[in-house]
Order: sequence, then C-alpha cells, then structure tokens
Amino acid sequence: MAEDSLCGPSVIDCGPAGLVESGGVNDGSVFTCAEGDVSEPNRWMHLRHPHGFTEEQYKQFKAHVRVFEAYVRATLENWECLPVVGTHPSPEYEFFEPELSGDHMTVTLPLGGEQTLGSRATFEDGSSNLLWQHMPLDFLLDLEEGLTETTDRSHGPQTNWRRALRRR
Repeated sequence: MAEDSLCGPSVIDCGPAGLVESGGVNDGSVFTCAEGDVSEPNRWMHLRHPHGFTEEQYKQFKAHVRVFEAYVRATLENWECLPVVGTHPSPEYEFFEPELSGDHMTVTLPLGGEQTLGSRATFEDGSSNLLWQHMPLDFLLDLEEGLTETTDRSHGPQTNWRRALRRR
C-alpha cells in the first residue's frame, strides 16, 4: 500500500482499469484496482426516484459521482490537517463504477475501503447532496437517497432511505 503524505492518505480508485500506481497529490499515491484484484464494495450510496431515471438522468448522476469523488479525494488528502476528524488516521476509500438498476428506479455508487464515524458523517451522510445537487428541482422533489451498510454484523447490510430535499 502507498505511504501517506504529511496531510493526506492513499486513495484507492476501483474502476474498470487495472491495479496501476500513478502519482498522487502531496506525494501520496492513487491506485486503480485491476481486474481480478478488485476488492468488494462494503457500502452503497443510492438515489431512488418513483418515475425512474432516464439515460440522460443516469448520465447526470455519473457526472455528480465525479464531483463527489473529487470532494472525497481532496478532503482525504488534507484529512490530518482538518480539525476534529484529523485527530484520527485518515481512512482509505475505494470508488467503484456507478450502477443503474434494471428497472431504472435506483442509481448506486458502490464504495469500499475503510469507514470511520468521522468519514461516514463527512461523506456518506454530510455530502450525499453532491450526488444530486444540480439535478432539476421538479425531479428532486420526489428523490430519495439511501445508504446500504452493515451496522450490525448479525443482520448484514441494511438500507436506510430519506428524502433528498429535507427541511432544515
């Protein structure tokens, strides 16, 4: 595994490419998992809409995924420099290819790697809006976001849903 920089961890990028090391920011490294070396996702971020996702809306979701991934990467590169969460070692995140369900009702971003209470609060919970924030308002009114994760090993992964647009 790559060494961490002064204020940044290694980031693992699991997509269709192979396990290739490339230069990262702050002397860190970025990895892409090879076919056969791909680890498994251990949590999944979802968006669900009662009218489903058109191909164009799925394309928009994939663009939002790139924004979310860039945000996660930038934050992890500076994790140790951040107040509160930086007091704990930075987790490693793995990004997998987005998915569209067969019925087109749900889009999913599979994630892998470590998860801490701080990273979950920062990314999966606190930044989930990055997966939908620039979609049309009329579409957002019925949009739900979900997170599938294992919080109790005796029950396995469970999905919790909430409305994307929430009252504050």
